[in-house]
Amino acid sequence: MKNKRFWLGMLVLTLVFGMTVIGCNTDDNGDDDENDNEPKEPIVINAPENGTLFSSVGSYAGKTPFTYNGKQWWVVAHWEYNWDGIGSEWDEVKAHNGTTQELSYHTRVGYQFPKTVKNYKNLIITYDMIFIGGDNQEILIRNSSSGAGGSDANLQPPSIRLEEGNSKTLSLPVSAFYNNPAPREDGWIAFSKSNWDTTNSAGAMLVRITSIKFING
Repeated sequence: MKNKRFWLGMLVLTLVFGMTVIGCNTDDNGDDDENDNEPKEPIVINAPENGTLFSSVGSYAGKTPFTYNGKQWWVVAHWEYNWDGIGSEWDEVKAHNGTTQELSYHTRVGYQFPKTVKNYKNLIITYDMIFIGGDNQEILIRNSSSGAGGSDANLQPPSIRLEEGNSKTLSLPVSAFYNNPAPREDGWIAFSKSNWDTTNSAGAMLVRITSIKFING
């Protein structure tokens, strides 16, 4: 009888100890791992060497990057931009982009997010920019596969001035590309040339998107 009680006691102690060790998995902040859906590691998408990310979309579909100094660039120009009077060094850019003032020459380039990035907080876009002419260096950030009007990403301000130079960055909230006009599963980012300042020429520039990084910081 004593042996039975002894082994019964050992069984109870074993069960209690096992439950104590197993418990609930928590992170360093005491939060349950099961409720922590935030991804841990950054995701980085890099352009090919001397290449650029994004593709032509919407009314601009079919246009290709322009090769300048051995690298691929998007010609980012508003369809109302007046190409007359700029230096001859840009003649090849003019010929590549086309100078007819119609919507098909209005730059719209975009990128579809990988399905694994929806729960990230921010994205950092690294780009190079060469300004060609005009007075407007701004782009509209949109969240549709067409980059068309009416799909602005509800950023404030709605247009962003790109800096001239290499390895410049934009930091944007990932949620802006999933929640407008309504929550959805597919994330898109698109650049469309802005022409907010109607008193000046719309501006034109060369832009290379060299990397996109998704982070939680």
